[in-house]
Amino acid sequence: MDYRSDLTGLRALAVAAVVLFHFGVSGFSGGFAGVDVFFVISGYLMTGIIAGGLAAGRFSLSTFYLSRAKRIIPALAVLCLLLLVLGLLYLGKRDFYSLSKHVVASILFLSNFTYKNEAGYFDADSHEKWLLHTWSLSVEWQFYLLYPLLLVALAKYYSPTGRAFRNGLWALSLLSFIACVAVTRLNPSSAFFLLPTRAWELLAGGLVYLYSSAQFRIPAAKTFEIAGLGMIAAAIFALDSASDWPGYWAALPVVGTCLILLAAPTSFWSSNPLSQAIGKWSYSIYLWHWPIFVAGNYFDWGQSAVHKVFMIVAAVGMGYLSYRFVEEPCRHSAFARTLNWEKAGLMVSPAILLGLAGIVGKGLPARLPPEVAAIETDPAYLRGNPLELCHSVQKRDGTLVCSIGQLPAAPAVAVLGDSHAGALLHAVKQAAKSGGTNVLALPGAACPPIEGVQAIAGIPGEACRNYVATAAKLLDETPAISSVILIARWSAYVEGYVEKSGGPYALFDHNGVPEADARRAEYRRRLLSSLCNAAAKRTVYVVLPIPEHTKNVPRELARRMMTGSHGGYPVVSVAEYGQRHAAVLQAFGEAQAKCGVQLLDPLPYLCARGSCSSVLDGRPLYYDDDHLNEFGNRLLVRMMRGVKEFSGEAGTVVENSKQK
Repeated sequence: MDYRSDLTGLRALAVAAVVLFHFGVSGFSGGFAGVDVFFVISGYLMTGIIAGGLAAGRFSLSTFYLSRAKRIIPALAVLCLLLLVLGLLYLGKRDFYSLSKHVVASILFLSNFTYKNEAGYFDADSHEKWLLHTWSLSVEWQFYLLYPLLLVALAKYYSPTGRAFRNGLWALSLLSFIACVAVTRLNPSSAFFLLPTRAWELLAGGLVYLYSSAQFRIPAAKTFEIAGLGMIAAAIFALDSASDWPGYWAALPVVGTCLILLAAPTSFWSSNPLSQAIGKWSYSIYLWHWPIFVAGNYFDWGQSAVHKVFMIVAAVGMGYLSYRFVEEPCRHSAFARTLNWEKAGLMVSPAILLGLAGIVGKGLPARLPPEVAAIETDPAYLRGNPLELCHSVQKRDGTLVCSIGQLPAAPAVAVLGDSHAGALLHAVKQAAKSGGTNVLALPGAACPPIEGVQAIAGIPGEACRNYVATAAKLLDETPAISSVILIARWSAYVEGYVEKSGGPYALFDHNGVPEADARRAEYRRRLLSSLCNAAAKRTVYVVLPIPEHTKNVPRELARRMMTGSHGGYPVVSVAEYGQRHAAVLQAFGEAQAKCGVQLLDPLPYLCARGSCSSVLDGRPLYYDDDHLNEFGNRLLVRMMRGVKEFSGEAGTVVENSKQK
């Protein structure tokens, strides 16, 4: 195909948008749309290569696949190998295991499936993944594998330049677009990461190629160019991570790019030397910018404007070096002319073998300093299975019921709640043991023990309703239970998460309340009613919210030890705690005053001098960002002894949660 400077300029525009978005440069809130521009360009070029080759009778599948491998694999393999080598020196067990898994998935072009199953693209957790950006390469490679087979099949019956050929692509493109819009509403992560909901963007570029033989007058071409730039700019500057993406909004950059490709402009914005240089280096810049961004967070390089400029310049510089010394030699040198699949396999094998070693070796902990290895291997610091604390476990209407204590004595205390209830079973068991009390625990998953909860946003609708109904029925059937301890991540169900965007949000009667103040009022009312109804039958204890942090505590502690950056562990002030949990603390205070609900306060045991640390004596108190580990549980045994059945007396409770 003839060289087009506007394609190179479009690449420069796309990579600039993505880089500036990822580095948090103000104004580029929708810069992620640059990937969609890349998709359209790829579809245009691939259709030109395939359809042009088919029309001329000289298309070869093996040649096409090998040329794609020369273009994509060498720079990716070098990046992956270098990250693994540096990871051996600076990453803890969990981080190196995660990197190893992502390296193998990226080189095999399956990383979009991996990331789809782990977290949303815009979630904070995803922004710690060194190869997150390779999801788009996986989508493109999967397209490269299937697309030529489709066009070859169509070409057996229709001319590659004919109307029927174009109509076939139109049909597939429309189906993919409809699926994209529908799946974005039902499962945004799948819509974002998977080929079927992204194929229409690449097919749109292919359709442009097939129609590009039409001639446009200069005024019309200029209009197309201006309209296209306007649509891309609207996506980059007006959209943000809260937009339903990709969905129908993705049509903005896709149609905009198509208009520019049809116009085939030679304007200054695309043909100037800087745009041409950045466009040529764009693939390598894209490869390197994200690991540099993650490294900035990992090594605490800072988030000031100066630091961001430094990292952006570093990304461009590494992109140039990768282009100059990896991409170009592997495409145009004597080595490139003899490159075959065997040599390509040898090229990627070091990264794959080291990645597999990291996976099989579970992060290779033997290489770690002893203090780091202890954090990531000591059971007291890790997430355990709370059911291992049970003397017996049974399943009741889909809900796991854990019995703690010596049978056949009947349980005197029940523990209800979500995963926070499971996380605090260590403290419950120790306190119950000292009081010689049997306990019945129903630790649920992402379901608060509140009457009337129909569902949690993002959780199957029947799960929470079944959990609450099963708990109520079991309590009615066990009259020996005189006290109930309620433990949950209370504020997450009304305020959302602190470590990432979004819910869960509690839904009552299947009616979601989008306005924050109205949602808080409804949640407080339901919570108060539920607590008072429970307190009318037996003594109710509520564990006030556990302080939440924004980062995985053991991982953050291991990172700082590996990089020699001690101190600065995740901390939340008591003032921040009060602000975060104001709505639920108000409800608990009202329940205490109105219904005699007893409140167990973790702050005196977890917080000192006005702040709640996540680390004590160099050891993590949490196994993630908000669940206490066994070591952290030890600090709350005294609090749990405030339950009368555990201590033989009423115990000490907070007098009024409004004072918090």
